[in-house]
Amino acid sequence: MKNSYYPTTTPKIVVFVVTILLFIWTIIDSNLIHLGGLAFASLVMLMFHFHFYESTSDKNIFNKIDFILQLFLVFISIIKFFVISGVN
Repeated sequence: MKNSYYPTTTPKIVVFVVTILLFIWTIIDSNLIHLGGLAFASLVMLMFHFHFYESTSDKNIFNKIDFILQLFLVFISIIKFFVISGVN
C-alpha cells in the first residue's frame, strides 16, 4: 500500500469542527431524543470522514486525529444513548 500525504482542505476542517461540536454536545446533553439524533449524526460524520479524506494511509496527522475523534464520537454517543435509555 502506498503511503502518501494529502493536504488539509476546507471541507476536512469543517468536518473536524462539526465533529468537535457534536462531541461536546454529546458529553453535555442528557436528553434521550437529542442523544438518539447525536448517535445518528455521529455515524453520518464518520461517513463524511471517509468521503472527504482520501485515504487511511494518509500521513497527515490531521487525518489521524479526526479519525480517532470520529471513532470516540460514535462509541460515546451510542453507549451514552443506550445507558440513558436503559435508565429511563
